[in-house]
Amino acid sequence: MTRAGFSGGGATDVGRIRPSNQDAFFLSEGLGLAVVSDGMGGAPAGDVASRLAVEQVALEVGSGGRERWSPWDSASVLALLGDAIETAHMEIRRHGLAHPADAGLGATVTVLLADAEARRFAVGHVGDSRAYLLRRGVFSQLTRDHTLLQEHVDEGRIPPRAAARHPFGHILSQVLGMSEGVAPQLLEGALEAGDQFFLCSDGVTAVLNDREIGEMLVRGRIWPPATVVRAFVEAVNERGGPDNSTAVLLRRG
Repeated sequence: MTRAGFSGGGATDVGRIRPSNQDAFFLSEGLGLAVVSDGMGGAPAGDVASRLAVEQVALEVGSGGRERWSPWDSASVLALLGDAIETAHMEIRRHGLAHPADAGLGATVTVLLADAEARRFAVGHVGDSRAYLLRRGVFSQLTRDHTLLQEHVDEGRIPPRAAARHPFGHILSQVLGMSEGVAPQLLEGALEAGDQFFLCSDGVTAVLNDREIGEMLVRGRIWPPATVVRAFVEAVNERGGPDNSTAVLLRRG
């Protein structure tokens, strides 16, 4: 456990089929900061896009960002996360314009910022990477996928029970770098002792369902975070590893 009151671990793996890993992540226990990004599968320079997304968000939130919100101010924290995501979006677009061979690159991003002293956390999100929370044995998804499928479910056009295998599941409605602007999901809430935040790319959630992810986190409470995230990557690969997989866990002591 760090002085900031968090312990964590992160792991990423190319999987068994893809030729390269287009996922990226950042984790700082001391800052209470975690970021996961997934470059667009099969798109040009997806690995570049995810790296840019993670580096830009970590730089803005982790380096000078604390001055904008410390002590914790909800509006300032959410504004900081939104600005960092928008900056990452523009940086990816600039790269595509400057490097025509990489035109069309894009990435998801999910970022968690937590403050043990203030007992608050915040999440910013674009795409279909996800953030989950395990609190007192109750497992919940914090983010909402920016996919055509999720839009149709929200509109009542597709029943939730039919969503798991629907072909719209991987069609993103919002992604960094591929539109004029982005409208990230931003949320903030109370932080409790024992909270476990799990961030992952869709390479994990396409193979493991929410029940399985929650059960693995519950079982893994006695393990070091690094062991838990490696178990997730290995579980995905044991089922064929169809995509890159990335898992990041941040625990509040």
